[in-house]
Formats: sequence, C-alpha cells, structure tokens
Amino acid sequence: MARGLERRPRFNIALGTFALWIFTAIIWSYLDPLGLDAALMAYSQQIVDRVTAPFYDSPGQDRIAVVLIDDSTLEEWKVGWPPPYDRYTTLLYRVLRQKPKAVFMDIMLERLRPRDEDSFKRAHATLTRMKLDIPVILARSGPDAPNLFADVPGVDTAVVSWRTPEYPLWDARADAPTPAPQLYRHLCGDTRDRALGCYKGVDPARGQPMAVQWGCAVSATMRDQGLLPEGAFFVAPNWGERLLRACGLLWRSLLVGLDRDSMEKARERLPYAVTVRAQDLDKVRGLLTDRAVLIGTALTGSNDLVQTPVNGQLPGVYYHAMALDNLTNYGPRYFTNPPQNILLFLSITVLMSALSAAMYVHHGRLGLRYLCLSWVLILCLMIGSYGLFKLAPPNWLGYWLLATLAAKLQSPCLTASDIRKCIGDAHA
Repeated sequence: MARGLERRPRFNIALGTFALWIFTAIIWSYLDPLGLDAALMAYSQQIVDRVTAPFYDSPGQDRIAVVLIDDSTLEEWKVGWPPPYDRYTTLLYRVLRQKPKAVFMDIMLERLRPRDEDSFKRAHATLTRMKLDIPVILARSGPDAPNLFADVPGVDTAVVSWRTPEYPLWDARADAPTPAPQLYRHLCGDTRDRALGCYKGVDPARGQPMAVQWGCAVSATMRDQGLLPEGAFFVAPNWGERLLRACGLLWRSLLVGLDRDSMEKARERLPYAVTVRAQDLDKVRGLLTDRAVLIGTALTGSNDLVQTPVNGQLPGVYYHAMALDNLTNYGPRYFTNPPQNILLFLSITVLMSALSAAMYVHHGRLGLRYLCLSWVLILCLMIGSYGLFKLAPPNWLGYWLLATLAAKLQSPCLTASDIRKCIGDAHA
C-alpha cells in the first residue's frame, strides 16, 4: 500500500516534469528570451562547422580558383580604388587567356564615374572586341540594379545580395540563378561524373537555400605553384592530421571561456580555395585552365566581407567559391538549415520530456544517468541530422542546457526518501 502511494506522487511529479519541460522548451525556442536561443543556435552550428572543416574535401578544390585584387595589386597598377575601368578588362583578358570554363567578377560596376568616362569607353570597346566564347558573369546588387557592361555580347549578370543567412541558389526577384549555380552549370555542362563533382538533379529553381560548409585544408596546388606564404600549414593533410586538427578545434571551442584568444589562435590563415593575386597571374600560367574562376577584392577597409567559422572574416568572393565547391561535393544533396517545422520541434521536445518523466518515475530523481542519456540522445540526433539528412545541426547546446537545468532545478523534496517521509507525516 505504501509502495503504491509512493509511486503515485512520483507519477504525478513526472507528469509535471513532462509538462514543464515542454512549456520551457516552447518558451525558449519561440519567445527566445534575451536572444538566448538564437545565440546558442549560432554557436552550436559554429562549433560543428569548425570541427568538421578539417574533414571537408571535394573534387571542386581542383576545379575552382579565386583571383584577388588586393592592396599590393593597386600599388603595382599605380592607381587608387576604384581603378579605371580598363584595368578590369585587362585583368579579365589575362584570365580568359588561360582558358577557364567560366569567369565570375564579384565587383560592382553599376555607376559610371564621370572622371573615368574615357576609360569606360575603352573598356567597353575592348570587351566587345573580345567576342567572348567563355561565359563571363558580372555581379549586380539587386534585380533592378544595372551593370555597365551588361549589354556586351557574351556577358551575363547575377544578383549577389540577399537578406537570408543561407546561400540561395535562385533569386526569386530576378527570376534567375545566383553566381554559384550559374558557374556550376558552365563548369559541368552535360558531364555527369561524381569524380569531377558533376551530379545529376541540381535544379537551382527548386533547390532550398544552402547552409554552406567550409573547409580548411589548403590545396597542394598552392604549394606546387609557390603560392604559399611563409609559415603556412595544414596543406594537403592526411587523415591523421585532419583528426588531430578537429580534436584541437573542438577542445578550443569548448574551453573558449578559459582563453578568450583560443579561437583566434586556431583560426586558419589561408582560405580553402586555390587563390592567386592578380599580379601573379603570369607566374602561374595554365593554373586557371578548365577551372571556374572568381575575381574579387581583398582591400583594407572594404566592407565586402563574409564571416566564416574557420577563417574569421574573408572577402565576399569566397562565399560564392565555397557555395560552388559545396555543389561539386554534394550535388543536389547539399546541406540546408533545419526546417522551422513545429512537428520536428515537438518530436524532439516530447522525446526529451518523456525521457525526463520516465527517469523520474523509475529513480525518483533526475541524476547523472539522466544527463548521460540526454546527452547521448542529443548527440545521436545531431549526428543523424548532419550525416544522414544533410541538415545543419539543430540547437544541440540549447537542448543540453535544458536537460541540465531539468536535473539541477529539481526540488530537494522530490527524492524517494522525502516522499516516504511526507506519506508518513500524512498518516500520522
């Protein structure tokens, strides 16, 4: 009889725990008090992106190249920023001479500068005389934004600005693909060979926005071509080196509170994509042959930057390069962010709530065993969503925190011995 009375309070408290878990999770995720859920979601994904970056490897690394205009380029040209228009056509000619598959210029050329009107006329005439047989794509800031060279035969344009944190494959406003899928189409053509990074079924118009995955292993091409700066490391690493690098990044990510500079120390100094400075093109003749080439800028004070989990801030052109690389690596099964689906959220929440309630019914408290099972469950969820469904990991840090709070906030009077005492006092 006493055993039955003991089980009933436990069951009632377990139901309360179940309901409280769901209520707290809903408040946490949908009302987002103090922005905690958004902050934990961002950091959760950032940690996973850092740890998996050493293992990222794709055939696209040998089929994509970035050409950068930096401060030293302007010094060699003996011009300031922005340079005369004919400097762009000269650079484009030098790139096209190496016979790439396609070229994308991530530089806004939307307004004619009165002082450079003569330079523009020369550049426009030169570009027209080239009779481009290699696709050239120029950037524009919006669907209605002009481009000064859009009327040149053989030139196409692509919108490069959007408000979503993901990389869209299709711009609905312009009703056209963004730079990465355009370059992918020219890079692969009718070829369907996974060894070359060319997949069947890549449809930008129907594809979901991409959660770009970043790599950090520098291509051996950079070393072979003499393009590496002094002190460069993690070049063409083996799997053992990749594993050690991933473990080091995980350790630094989890202990960032003890060393605020730990992530800065772990930051990769070189981007994943093969990179050539504009003034070095003549030193690497043939490097751009049969590659998709992206031309961008890396200038002091420039605001064309993208925040990455691996390198910190990089010139924006690398965002397009990595999105293209993701397409060559995953094809139509590229990574996307978890859907904002109430059923997915509720299924996770109910599962965690049921676990906490069941553990309480059987053990009278939420202890270390509950925490371990919770963490294993969340880890399985993270691995499943990432590895099987190509979804960027859910807010696993938030769920771990909720699971820990569920155990820590348990009242001391809810232990089995205290329940027996309460029952005895009631009979007395």
